[in-house]
Amino acid sequence: MTMPFIENLGQKDPQVAYYAQTLGGTLFVTRDGGMVYALPSQVLSEKAVARAAGQPVTGQARSGTGVSIFHGDLSLPEVPAYDEISVGEISPGVVLRLKAYGGRVEKFFHVAPQADPASIRMRVDGAESLSVTPDGSLAATKAGAGGVRFS
Repeated sequence: MTMPFIENLGQKDPQVAYYAQTLGGTLFVTRDGGMVYALPSQVLSEKAVARAAGQPVTGQARSGTGVSIFHGDLSLPEVPAYDEISVGEISPGVVLRLKAYGGRVEKFFHVAPQADPASIRMRVDGAESLSVTPDGSLAATKAGAGGVRFS
């Protein structure tokens, strides 16, 4: 099940551009292209190392799901929601797009023909250790909080 990314029109911190509520927690995508995973047991952040400043994070595929926000004094009856968002160019010729599915977020790295996929560098903060599992997933672990796998 695809979960839409909801555009932040004032209902969240101003640094947040979009967010998606998944079965595993909430992913906040910041205006500077960072991703903050608010999970039940921990908070992790991820960012492309070489992403140029000033690029907007944009909605790419408008969702068929309607979203309304009613909370205290804030009433936003028609909030734009997207099935896919673009974080922008994260290294020369490489664009990162995100989709949220139920309990996970999927990253799509669109690599132009002349671009070098080896230039993709992501930084993960909030974990005490990172390791690659036998199936190729990235495991981020923190004592007392368990682990998170990035496939």
